[in-house]
Amino acid sequence: MNKKNFFYNTSIVIIIFSFNKILGFFRESLIAANYGATDASDAFYFAMSMTSLIFIISGAFTQIMKPMIIRIQTEKNIEAGEKFFNGLLNFIGLLMLIGCIVLGIFAKDIIALFGQGFTIEKIEFTAGIFRIALLSAYSISMSTIYASYFDCRKMFISSAFDAYFFNIITISFLLIFANSENIILFTYVYAFGEFFRIIYFNVILKKKGYRHSLTVNGFKDPNVRKTGKLAMPLLIGNLSGIVNKLVDRILASSLQVGSISSLHYADRVTSIFTTLILGAVMKVVFPSLTEVSLKNKEEYKRKVSQVFNFTLFLAIPVVVAFVVFASAIVTVIYEHGVFSSSNTKMVAEIVAIYSISMLFSSMNFTMGKFFYINKQTKIILISGLLGFILNVTFNLILVKIYFHIGLALATLIASMSRSLFMMYILYFKNKSLLFMSNLKCFIRTIIATAISISGAYIVSKWIYSYMFAGIVINEILGLIIIGVTGVLIYCGILYAMKSEELNYFLPKKIRNIKE
Repeated sequence: MNKKNFFYNTSIVIIIFSFNKILGFFRESLIAANYGATDASDAFYFAMSMTSLIFIISGAFTQIMKPMIIRIQTEKNIEAGEKFFNGLLNFIGLLMLIGCIVLGIFAKDIIALFGQGFTIEKIEFTAGIFRIALLSAYSISMSTIYASYFDCRKMFISSAFDAYFFNIITISFLLIFANSENIILFTYVYAFGEFFRIIYFNVILKKKGYRHSLTVNGFKDPNVRKTGKLAMPLLIGNLSGIVNKLVDRILASSLQVGSISSLHYADRVTSIFTTLILGAVMKVVFPSLTEVSLKNKEEYKRKVSQVFNFTLFLAIPVVVAFVVFASAIVTVIYEHGVFSSSNTKMVAEIVAIYSISMLFSSMNFTMGKFFYINKQTKIILISGLLGFILNVTFNLILVKIYFHIGLALATLIASMSRSLFMMYILYFKNKSLLFMSNLKCFIRTIIATAISISGAYIVSKWIYSYMFAGIVINEILGLIIIGVTGVLIYCGILYAMKSEELNYFLPKKIRNIKE
C-alpha cells in the first residue's frame, strides 16, 4: 500500500472509529438516564462484566490469527487464507458455544459465588440477565474474529462500520421504549444488536465471494492447531487485565447500591482518551515504527522516544483536566432522568482517581507496543501479573476503609506499579529510550498543563457564575468554552517553549515561523 492510500485509509478509519465511539458514549449516557445507578443497573453491569471471561479466548486468537492469515495469503493465495479462516472460525465458534452453554447452565451458582453482597432475589435477577448477556458475549467474540479477518484483507473501512448498526439499534430502543423497569428487555435488544454485527460481516464477505462452510475438516488444519498453541500464553496475559475489573465488580457487589454501575460509568468516561484519542493515533504510528525497527536501530530509538513524548503531551493535560473538572463532566454526561446528584458525586469521585490511572495506562499502552515490536512478550506478561496481584491485594485492603474509592485507588496503585516496572526495563535494562528527551518533555508538559488548567479553572468560575445552572445546553457550552480555553493556553505555552510535539498539529508555514 502506497503512502497516499495508507494515509487515506487510516484517516477514514479514524474518523469512522471516532464517531462510533461518540455514539457509544451517547448510548451509555442514555442507559444512565433510564436506569441510573440502581439495583437494576448494578445487575446489568455485573452480568456483563462476568461475561468478559469469554472474551479472553477470542482476544488471544485475534492477536495470533492476523500474522498467520497474512503469511498464508502471501505465501499461497487468498483462497488458502479463506480456508484457514473458515476452519479457525468454526473452531473458535464451537469453543465459545460450549463455554456459553456451560456458563448459562450454572449461571445462578456463578452469580451467587461472585456476587457476595447480593440478596437471593438479586442473584436470581442477575442470573437471568447473565444468560441473555452470554448471547451478546458470543456475538461480540465472533465479530472480533470477523473484524480481524477484514483487516487482513485490507477491508479497513468496512470493518470499522460494524458497530454502527449495534449502536443505532440500542440507541433507538433507549430513546423510544426504555424505562427504569424494562432492563431485561433492553438486554435482549443489546444481544440482538451484537448479533447484527455478525450478519453485517457475512453480508459483506458474501459480496466478496466468500462462502462459509460448517465442515469440521478445518480442525485438522495444522495452521489452526498451531494458532491454538500460540494463543495459550496470551490467554494468561489477557486474563490478568479482565480479572482486575472483574474483582472490582465482585467487591463492589457488597457495597452500597449503585457501586457497580458507578465503577462502570467512571471507567467509560476515563477510557475516552485511551480508546478514542491515543488508540486512534497509535494505530497510525506503530506500523511505521515497526518498519523502522527492522532497518535502523538508532532511528528506531529516536522514534520510540518521540512516541513516548507524544503520549505525555496528550495524556498529562487530559488527566489533570479530568481530575479538576470531574464533577462537571459527569454532570453533563450522566445527570439526566433517574441519574441523581448523589450518583454524580459517587461517579465523579471515581473519575478523579481513574483519571490519574489513565496517565499510567496510557504509558503502559505505549510501552507495551514497544515490547511487542521487540518480541519481549514476557515483559508484558510479567507486568500484567504484577498489576493483577497488586490490584487484588490493595482492593481487599482499601475497600474496607474507603469503599468504592478504595477500589479506584487499588486500580491506580496497580497501574502505576506496572508503569514503573516497564520504565525500569526500558531505561535501565534495554536502554532503548532517550531518557533526557523524555524528562524534558515531561517538565515542559507539566508547566504548560499547570498554567492552562489554572486559566481554564478561572474561566469556569466566571462562566458558571453567569450561566443558568441545571440547563443542559448551557452546561455543555460551558464545558466546550472551558476546554477550548485550556487547549489554546496549553498550545500557546508549548509554542513559546518551542515544543517538538506541537509540530504534529501545526501547519507547515507556522512550524517554519516557530523554527
